[in-house]
Amino acid sequence: MHKNHKEQRAEKAVTNQDVLIKALAYNGQVRAYMCQTTKLVRRLCRRHETWPNASVALGRVLSAGVMMAGMLKEEQHQLALEFRGDGPIGRIVVDARADGSVRGYVGEPQVGHPNGEPGTIDVGATIGKEGFLHVLRDTGEDEAYRGTVPLINGEVGSDITYYFLQSEQTPSSVGVGVLLGEDGSILSAGGFILQLMPGAEEAVIDKLEAQIERMDSVVKQIEAGVPLATIMHALLGETYHIVEERPLSFRCTCSLRRVERALLSLGAEELRAIADEQGQAEIACDFCREPYHFDRQALQALASQLEESFHS
Repeated sequence: MHKNHKEQRAEKAVTNQDVLIKALAYNGQVRAYMCQTTKLVRRLCRRHETWPNASVALGRVLSAGVMMAGMLKEEQHQLALEFRGDGPIGRIVVDARADGSVRGYVGEPQVGHPNGEPGTIDVGATIGKEGFLHVLRDTGEDEAYRGTVPLINGEVGSDITYYFLQSEQTPSSVGVGVLLGEDGSILSAGGFILQLMPGAEEAVIDKLEAQIERMDSVVKQIEAGVPLATIMHALLGETYHIVEERPLSFRCTCSLRRVERALLSLGAEELRAIADEQGQAEIACDFCREPYHFDRQALQALASQLEESFHS
């Protein structure tokens, strides 16, 4: 059976690994980040059973998150993004590390029609135009950095651009996207962030704006199988060099012990009530949807543990 040209292009794109590229351009006047996140977005959306609106919204925030985490200095440093608007999706949370690992979830995964048509996804309406973007940056110091800005339009790229300008005083251009198939499947995902360093020349700014304007969308090029380095070249021109290329991966830090600690926070009386009335408890991780099951005996043991620690 022969594959048509579109199927061949999509298959070629799928074989490429998700990756983050960092570059410097114009003699250090511009920092550039570009990512391909197709497999990551597919994996998360499959785990959370998202409908197209939620898939696109989550994919955009995830792409922004991995690039922003790539700006951190040490591999163990991490960054969390939370979009909380007045739209039906509720909230979107992405937790990314400088080592390229990431996880994320949405408050309401089934937003819009399950077979939404490509080109009709209104991300701004899905997230909401009223609300806030929260950024938490943990570098292992005594107190993590927290930044909050109001949403501009809920489209993600514009909101992240506004955050960089207001909270970090860094003029930036942010483009993130998810390309859907006719059946709502994810064909490609990714994006870019360009940041101007202090003293950037007006001629450089004008050239970048012109190149962004005429360049085809990153996700369309990814879907067509264009290597990320080639897309970076089209965006920045000749005067750049790649300083790092890092693979991206899904990783969740949930564990049985973490879930037990969450149950212990309910208190012994509440745990015994759950054991008596329901006979069990099942808790799924928000990020990976991994279920953790506790039967009556396990709940009673946790309650006893609390009571013993209280009397000791």
